[in-house]
Amino acid sequence: MLRFLFAAGALAAAATSSQGAELRFGHVFAADSLENTAVRQLAEAVAERTGGEVAVTVFPAGQLGDVGATFSAMTLGTVDMTMVDISLLGYQKGHEEFFVGQVPFLFKSQDWARKVYNSELFQPFYDRLREEKGIRVVAVAGDREPRSFNTKTGPIFEPADAEGIKIRVLPNPVSIASFEAWGMRPTPINFNELYLALRQDVVEGQDNGLDVTVPMNFHEVTSYYAYSNHVYSLYGWYISDMTWQTLSPEAQTIVEEEVAKAGELISRLGAARAARDERTMLEAGLKVTVPNRPAFEALAADVYKTFEGDLWREGLVEEIRAMQEETDPALE
Repeated sequence: MLRFLFAAGALAAAATSSQGAELRFGHVFAADSLENTAVRQLAEAVAERTGGEVAVTVFPAGQLGDVGATFSAMTLGTVDMTMVDISLLGYQKGHEEFFVGQVPFLFKSQDWARKVYNSELFQPFYDRLREEKGIRVVAVAGDREPRSFNTKTGPIFEPADAEGIKIRVLPNPVSIASFEAWGMRPTPINFNELYLALRQDVVEGQDNGLDVTVPMNFHEVTSYYAYSNHVYSLYGWYISDMTWQTLSPEAQTIVEEEVAKAGELISRLGAARAARDERTMLEAGLKVTVPNRPAFEALAADVYKTFEGDLWREGLVEEIRAMQEETDPALE
């Protein structure tokens, strides 16, 4: 069996070793998170099913760097695998088309987000990422809780209720333009500094789903949670293509199968986690509401047009919406 050594972005050497291929899986989620539980399950199953040919060592909580640093290391071959929201691939230079996933109310439901991201429509984007960055998308699996408004001021029912709120959003042009259309004041804050920024009133809100809001304790320093559900997304599971090419076909199949199972675990247990997180918010005294989603959708309806032919090709948003005129995947 082979143990693969990577250095300076190249396959430096390969020598016979009884340990097999050793893969480094880095991610930013906490060690006690559902995401890390799923990754650890993957690692254990891969080692068992390959008979030790492939060993996956898991580094949670950003031990190998933040999302950007991890992707850069994967391009070099010094980190082998990671998982993070699929739309965050938009931060890869030249691959800003993935920011289309941040267009508000693009997907009618989580089921539609899952179907579209796993359709032939997105496959060319994944192929180009592999060819240009050396990052292979193994799967898009594992439902995320939809993004919503978590604020210190409120409650938010109508767009007028959100007017002027200083809110931290993802630092990309699509998210910023969307919140500006809603009359809010999007403010750039490093995610690692967000809890303190909320506590000290540097910002008055943030827009993560329950899967981030409660584990990161943002509910401790906010008062309202409005289920706007303006962005549905899933996790992307990635491997350095340099690493992928060193695995046997049998090992590649096992990795693909176990990644899919890890994603399924997150989706299956995610609903129970969301219910538990909502109880945690209510017990902490947060007021939970459902805002007038059509009103917010109408205000941001033309935001995507600013980025057509720039961040992504002309017509992509309409193609995604056209797909959703078919039978609801939840009913298939």
